[in-house]
Amino acid sequence: MKIVDKMAAYKAEGKAYFSFEFFPPRTERAQKNLQVRIENLSETSPLFVSMTCSNGQHDVTLKLCRIIHKFCGIEVLMHVTCVGRSRESVREILQSAKDSGISNVLALRGDTPTGKETYTQEHPEQFQNATELVQFIRAEFGDHFCIGVSGYPEGRLNYKDELKILKEKIECGADFVIT
Repeated sequence: MKIVDKMAAYKAEGKAYFSFEFFPPRTERAQKNLQVRIENLSETSPLFVSMTCSNGQHDVTLKLCRIIHKFCGIEVLMHVTCVGRSRESVREILQSAKDSGISNVLALRGDTPTGKETYTQEHPEQFQNATELVQFIRAEFGDHFCIGVSGYPEGRLNYKDELKILKEKIECGADFVIT
């Protein structure tokens, strides 16, 4: 189920909601430990669980999202980053998510790669920013995915520039903003 539909249902019932966000552990043992913790936390009925993506390791993020979605019965918000990735690579990640029954993604540019001060596009197929990623997801997958985007209330840039970027993400097809 799409997160925005769950939000609307909770709002209609006057119910408050919350979510949890987790960073994917690197080891198999730690991943199993996280699964047990999420199963226990599922008793609190979160609206969804958000799974981050560290240094472009979408394989671990996708694996954990599949497990949470299938075995814990909780909606998952899978972080999808595009920094340093080709469009084909992102398409494969999203197709795998779709094939796994995942219907909610958080479209992010992602952090600058370790060891670099700034991000520069390495070849023309790479995305420049999250706005381009949102456009791509809508063009490739239509309305299958509920797309969340990040908002920065503390401001990385000046306030007007932040609002302009956020507005572009929404106009390109984002469904909700998360801070």
